[in-house]
Amino acid sequence: MAFVAAHVATSVLDRYAPIGWLAAVLPLASAYRPIWLGLGAVAFDLMAAVLVTSLLRARIGYRTWRAIHWTSYACWPVALVHSIGTGSDARQPWLLAVLVACLAAVLASIGWRLASGDPETAQARTITALAAVVALGALVGWSLAGPLQDGWAARAGTPTDLLGSGAAGASPGASAGYAPDLTPPFTAQLSGTTAQSPGSGYGTVEVFIDGSLTGGATGRLDVTISGSPLNEGGVAMDSSTVSLGTTGHQDLYQGELSSLTGAGFVADVTDGSGNAMTLTARLTIDRRDGTVAGTVTAAPGG
Repeated sequence: MAFVAAHVATSVLDRYAPIGWLAAVLPLASAYRPIWLGLGAVAFDLMAAVLVTSLLRARIGYRTWRAIHWTSYACWPVALVHSIGTGSDARQPWLLAVLVACLAAVLASIGWRLASGDPETAQARTITALAAVVALGALVGWSLAGPLQDGWAARAGTPTDLLGSGAAGASPGASAGYAPDLTPPFTAQLSGTTAQSPGSGYGTVEVFIDGSLTGGATGRLDVTISGSPLNEGGVAMDSSTVSLGTTGHQDLYQGELSSLTGAGFVADVTDGSGNAMTLTARLTIDRRDGTVAGTVTAAPGG
């Protein structure tokens, strides 16, 4: 429940998708992928019902508690379909690995349970095993034909203003899937500020770059670099985050630096639909007044 609460809170507070608090508990209450997000609300409601009735078990009676508790078996598959249909990382290898591991664990549990049952229930257990195989086949087939295919974001019900150039009013010639103001390739001028503060670890610092893009593209670029300070100035990077977006959606593309050399860097960023671009920045930093200026070149792909 703690992890689910964190998941719901970060989804609502994230500025990328228009998800409200009501959508966390009421299916179809959000304009963002309503069906698949609604399944997440159903799974959350089932979990909440099991939790609340468990706390009130002494008052509502064993039979009522047990009947409601049976709904927990529906919670996991509903949440699984929600994660595949709604998640912006559905095609990422790491998430696919997590999904496969979860499926394997559950199928192993089902297999063990069916194999160790009473001989008198053999027919029912056989039907259950066949149902599990059919359900798995349906899930794999739907995933391959839907969420794992290009264009799923639009078919899933993503609002048009989040679909980039696929939305109404996109600029002519924009590449499919990219935001109109940030369609690669482009070379834009960057101007902004930079700051440094102590990091979360001993002897570490964090460097922040907050810049605006003009010229070949219009948007905002925010970079955070964490690492150890160097004697000659700068930082030896341990980790980084990069956010590229427009005025209305500042975190439209997210990623990290792949290389850092002096005041220049290369970053790989991806949006929620899997559209990727590589950013190459050449910057000049004035440490006296904390300003930064330079150029950012974008190329499609990762």
